[in-house]
Amino acid sequence: MKELLILVSVLFLIGCGGGGGSTSIVKDPLPTGTEEMVAGQTYQVSPGDQVVKTFEDAQVRVVHVDGEINSTIELVEGEANIVRSQ
Repeated sequence: MKELLILVSVLFLIGCGGGGGSTSIVKDPLPTGTEEMVAGQTYQVSPGDQVVKTFEDAQVRVVHVDGEINSTIELVEGEANIVRSQ
């Protein structure tokens, strides 16, 4: 009887202990003044703001109109962040 109880306990622990193959990735929080860009979304940037690629092949579209201070940027593909000037 004791062996049966141990066997059932071991089987229960093995059955419940499997991770199911899913992995959870936790990103570090971005520093203050940094904004993660989303592909296809446009952003207003001001002089002094910086775009930092976090993926080597990231592509960003910049639209600047002469005579205006701010520009509009869009992440086309990849990953990038905007570091806002303080």
